[in-house]
Amino acid sequence: MSSSSLGKQFGDCYRTAFRTCMDFDKEGRENISVVHGNVFMPKEGRNLGHAWVEYDKPTDGGTQRMAVDNNAFDYEGPAGEYHEALGVKDARAYTTKEYMDRVGRSMREKTPPYGPWDDE
Repeated sequence: MSSSSLGKQFGDCYRTAFRTCMDFDKEGRENISVVHGNVFMPKEGRNLGHAWVEYDKPTDGGTQRMAVDNNAFDYEGPAGEYHEALGVKDARAYTTKEYMDRVGRSMREKTPPYGPWDDE
């Protein structure tokens, strides 16, 4: 996925995902990832680049992968259901450390700090 193929972004999802990731890290949530991918946006009637956060939620006897989208859909629930409902394609998950490294590099290179990035 490249920024040229994404065009203008709907809302502020990349920055929102970054902030959510930082909040979850402070809360001590487990295995947090910022995810960039293409999803179907009903209001736009087409696929667009989007960002959201995923983490592991402890459950009785294991964990469940959860997705959180505080921008376009105000969703927090099972990641599999989110991916299926939005037809997620070309998803790339970044650990908190990978994402912070990437944000720093983008700021130095004067490219969009929170994404999307040309090499996705």
